[in-house]
Amino acid sequence: IKGRTFWNYCQSPFNVWADYFAPEKEKDPENGHLKILFARGNQHEEDFVKKFYPKVEKLKFPTKADSFKFFVNEGFKKIEVFRNPSLYYLPENSIAEPDVLEMNKKHSSYFGNFHYIIKEVKSAKEPKYHDIMQTMFGNYLLSKIQGYLPSKFYMINNNDEEIEIKYEDYEKDFLAIYKDINDILNGKKYYTPTNGAVSWPWKSYALKICEETKD
Repeated sequence: IKGRTFWNYCQSPFNVWADYFAPEKEKDPENGHLKILFARGNQHEEDFVKKFYPKVEKLKFPTKADSFKFFVNEGFKKIEVFRNPSLYYLPENSIAEPDVLEMNKKHSSYFGNFHYIIKEVKSAKEPKYHDIMQTMFGNYLLSKIQGYLPSKFYMINNNDEEIEIKYEDYEKDFLAIYKDINDILNGKKYYTPTNGAVSWPWKSYALKICEETKD
């Protein structure tokens, strides 16, 4: 399960089923508009980090597992900021990759007399529900790794403003979605597609199923 899994679920639960069980050949290609949006989002993240964390480099690793090992080892050394670390939690077969982890000294954790909090950079003025759920998942996995659940995380909007999100405000929704995702992955639940609600890359496939089943 990935952070993107929550983003997809909030668009349509069918997206989650399709990601794991639909034929790869049914995927829609990435179009020019999406490429522009993705590039714009990546550039905003790049600009934000350079502006507020000029000394933090974006490190490259052979695998995501190597990125996770780096975070755990360096976390004990009181590194103040990590950029795009991989957060694995194997007991729940999950991974998240927050944009920024920042040290906070208001509460201790497994790492020492401090813990880490998430800052997620987005290109909208107000946080979208699917972005919040995606970041909730990262916050949840971070709590499993560091032994402390941060009560807040931050969404960075298109004006580089920090918007505080309280975990408890969305906890009930998050846990319900997380259970639903696990049920889908374990074959306990299946959602039929709703044409117009399914997002890329399964839009055409959803329409195809709707037509075949006369739904």
